[in-house]
Amino acid sequence: RVQNMYTSKDLQKIFRIGRETIRYYEKIGIIHGKVNATKYHYYDDLDIENLARILKYREFKFPLQQIKKLRSANHISDFQFVLTNQIKHLKSEIRIDEILETRLTWKMNELVAYSKGRKSFIKDDFYYDLAYSEEHGFAGNDKYPNFTNLSKTSDFPFSDFIAFTKITDNDELSFTNGGTAISKGIVDNLSIETNQLVHHSFDCIYQSYRVISQRMNDTLNIHPEVALLNKLHYQICNCPYVRQIAILKNKRIVQLNIPVNKSI
Repeated sequence: RVQNMYTSKDLQKIFRIGRETIRYYEKIGIIHGKVNATKYHYYDDLDIENLARILKYREFKFPLQQIKKLRSANHISDFQFVLTNQIKHLKSEIRIDEILETRLTWKMNELVAYSKGRKSFIKDDFYYDLAYSEEHGFAGNDKYPNFTNLSKTSDFPFSDFIAFTKITDNDELSFTNGGTAISKGIVDNLSIETNQLVHHSFDCIYQSYRVISQRMNDTLNIHPEVALLNKLHYQICNCPYVRQIAILKNKRIVQLNIPVNKSI
């Protein structure tokens, strides 16, 4: 059989891909172009077939390294192994997308709650990674190591910025430390590694919403909340904290979370 020969421009036209993509696939050895005396790259029918197969696998979101394994498989079992792993990966991606959608819906609902001035008693359960404290500065040797820690396991999109406070006798809060947090539900659902995270679990939180400065250098007066809690026979039992809902040009919208116990 006589092999037809194709130029890089032919491949670009057939598959609607860029010249750099073709060169990259050549560089990593997925297709093998021939070079003539004038340094032009030419491709044969087998290259066309291989490139078509590569692009099909890419539509199934196969990484290029896995595509190379498919092309070099000697046994059906090797081929099946790569396919099985990709099926597992796609199922995981679907679950992650669903959780990300749930997270954005939650954020939208929290903004509605803020606009309506909602106040409620809830439970809260999350894992916290400290980034900065008033007493010790940045945790670890690098600034914001928690960003890196979470990103290593691709968990950063699921996290919230949380800052803990201390309360004075005048019912004013000042911020003492801040970091990122992931809810226990997400941790359990995605089997996220928690060795470097601190677990916080509160059976009862009084939750409302506030607008604070972007730099968080002001104190936050919670006298109205304290007065209401006393009236309802609740007492503050732990450090209040804020969870960021949105950050605007010069301010933050936050949940104000006050851990409480029912007074006897």
